[in-house]
Amino acid sequence: MIFVCGVHGNWKTEYCKNLAKKTGRQVADASQLPDLRKCQDSLVINGNLCQMDQTGVVRRLPLDFLRTLNMDCLIVLTGNAQAMKVHMGKSGLPVFAGSARTMKSHISESGLVDWEAAWIEKFQEQEIRYAKELSKKLPVDVCIVTISGIVQDETLCSSRNIVLPVKPVFAEAILNGYKKYEYRKQLCLENIHKIYLYATAPVKGIVGETEVTAKLIMQKERLWNLTKEQSGISWEYFAAYFAKNPFAGAYQLGHVVRYGRAVPLEQINIFYTPQSYVYVGKLNIRNCP
Repeated sequence: MIFVCGVHGNWKTEYCKNLAKKTGRQVADASQLPDLRKCQDSLVINGNLCQMDQTGVVRRLPLDFLRTLNMDCLIVLTGNAQAMKVHMGKSGLPVFAGSARTMKSHISESGLVDWEAAWIEKFQEQEIRYAKELSKKLPVDVCIVTISGIVQDETLCSSRNIVLPVKPVFAEAILNGYKKYEYRKQLCLENIHKIYLYATAPVKGIVGETEVTAKLIMQKERLWNLTKEQSGISWEYFAAYFAKNPFAGAYQLGHVVRYGRAVPLEQINIFYTPQSYVYVGKLNIRNCP
C-alpha cells in the first residue's frame, strides 16, 4: 500500500490518480480502509496523518492504527500555503460546535474554517513532523514531496525562486537535459518555482534557469532508486555526499533555459558568492546587458 497524505487543497486527488496510473494500482479513500484490507497491497490511499477533531484541535492518527496498515511507502505532499488557500477557496471544512478558543480566528460566520495561509502552514508542518517520526517507528519508506509544477498561477510563486550554486559540470548536465535531479543535504524551506543556476569557479556566473516541479525528501537509498536513471551522477558520488545523512533531498527539475552568456551575480545585485542558495524574485535575467 502507498499512503498519500497532506493538508486539504494540496492536489492529493490529482497526485493519487497519476501515481495509481504509473504503478498500476487503484485509488481509494482512507475512510474505505476497513472494507479494503484484503486488497490493500494494490492500493494508493488518499488520506491524512492529522485530522481536526470536534473541538477544532488537530490530532494525529494513532500509531497503532497506522502500524496495522503495513504501508510500503508513506508520501507526504506539501506545497505553497497561499496556492492551497486559493485552490480551496474559502469554503473550508465544517467546524463542529464547541470549537477550541485557538480556532476562533479561523472560523467564518458560516461556521466553516477559513483556511488562512498561516493555518495551512502550521497544519502542514504537523504532518511533516509526524511523518518523520513514523519513519523511525514503522518499517516504512517516508517521502516528502513538495509540489511546484502543478501550481498553474506563477504569480503565487514568483517571489519564491532561488539562485543555486552548482559545479559547472553539473550545470552543463542540467542544461543538456541529462541531469533531472539536483541533490542537496538541505533543501530550501520555501516552495519555489524556479532555480537560477550559478555555475561556480571557474565560470562564476548564472548560466541558465530551470523549472522546479517538486522537492523530494526521503531515505537516501529510496531516493537513489527513484531518481538514478536521470541523476547525472554515480552511486559512489551520491553515497559519499550523503554518507552521514539517513535522509536525502533533491530538486526535481523540469523545463530548462540556457543563457547566451554567464551573467555575473553583481548584475542582479548580489555581491557575494552564496554557499547554499539565495531567495530572489522573478528575474528578467535573459535580458541583462
